[in-house]
Amino acid sequence: HEIDDNETRAGEYWNVTITPNDGSVDGAPLFSNTVKILNTPPTHATPILNTTNVTTNSTLTNLTAYNVSTADVDNDLVKNIYNWMRNGTSIAVLNMPFEGINNTAITAGYPPDVNFVWDYSGYGNHVVLSGDSNNVPLWNSTGGYDGRGAYEFNKSFITGTKQGCKAEANITITLWAKPTQLETTGSVLFGEGTGASTSYVVGALSTGRVYVQGSLGASEGIGTKGLALNSWNHVAGVFNGSGFFVYINGSLSGSIDSMKTNGCGIAAWTIGRHLNTNFNYFNGTIDELVLWDRPLTGQEINALFNNRTDLIAGQELRVNDVWSVQVTPNDGSADGGMLQSNNVTILDKTPPFFVNISNPVNSSNFSAGMQAFNATVLDTESDISRVLFMFNTNATPFNATPTNRSGNWGVLVNLTVFPEGLHSAIVFANDTVDNINNTINISFTVDRTKPSVTFILP
Repeated sequence: HEIDDNETRAGEYWNVTITPNDGSVDGAPLFSNTVKILNTPPTHATPILNTTNVTTNSTLTNLTAYNVSTADVDNDLVKNIYNWMRNGTSIAVLNMPFEGINNTAITAGYPPDVNFVWDYSGYGNHVVLSGDSNNVPLWNSTGGYDGRGAYEFNKSFITGTKQGCKAEANITITLWAKPTQLETTGSVLFGEGTGASTSYVVGALSTGRVYVQGSLGASEGIGTKGLALNSWNHVAGVFNGSGFFVYINGSLSGSIDSMKTNGCGIAAWTIGRHLNTNFNYFNGTIDELVLWDRPLTGQEINALFNNRTDLIAGQELRVNDVWSVQVTPNDGSADGGMLQSNNVTILDKTPPFFVNISNPVNSSNFSAGMQAFNATVLDTESDISRVLFMFNTNATPFNATPTNRSGNWGVLVNLTVFPEGLHSAIVFANDTVDNINNTINISFTVDRTKPSVTFILP
């Protein structure tokens, strides 16, 4: 008359039929009420965000999120879903890991025929699909690349609208794809718009090679790598304003110069086929789709391929950016509460990367008069606050402060104050947060002695 709690799973419906028996004959069976096994969502504490070197918080380090005390009283496996925030704004426009939430699965009877495609970007770009539609992909609770939720497409698609795209020419699409069949004319992975209103489309040809449709029309297959059938492939398509770049399984596969989008957010988006058309279907499984509102670096794409969604590569960071991360635990059936980490402000700990004396050349020889000394100083993170030429005169060393002309710092030096002989010069450069770099020494000779001429013949 008792079922052990280890036998039940969240979302299951249980009842019991009781048949009395007196040793000779059964009485009439009676049915109990139905009990639904409720799921207890996972819990956690406020996540912690740190750089790999907390003493610097610079662009030379990665950002890593540490989730704290994740727990699930039902002993379900918990996946943490990360949504990264830069200066208070999500860097993802769509963040769809396709995990189970609020009766994700389409089944008959219990639970209700409602399919939630949940967006964790904070923009609320969720999609609700009807289980009555023949075009709805099948959600598989263990079908993903990580053994968790994913959608299986078979002449089916997902479509929705979105908010939040701001950098129209600079976006990245990342996803995991496991194709079972690819159409000769191409199978759409993800795109926005259709026909004359197409913003962009990223898909795969029957060869597995990725193609793109954008400002230059539709491309041929890009690069040398392609999607392998019946295997998981990580795909990233990057529009950075100057071209389109394809990454397969964390590595750059190829690119097309000058290929751009036709705008972001101008139309509905689709997964699995072109919008409002009955061709270019993708057949297979898609998981972990994210539309990023920025062109990701190769280092960040490689981190995503290695399932480091808890990490932002240092190459993504810029001085004075303020980063945080939202973390939502998911147990395959429901989400726990979303909690946001502390803020981390990115500091400049990098000295001016290029400090070079451009004039005069090393080992020059001078006699007298005014001589121009020039140096080129560059810093990609902060402005240059001060440049100093230091001269060793073999008597009394002195400093000279140059004038800046668009990164070319120059000063005129009166060589009459230099004694004859070999001298040296070095340049020091400080940026506005007092990082310092310097050149190597160059040497020059001051020689004011006229040569003597003596006749030896006749």
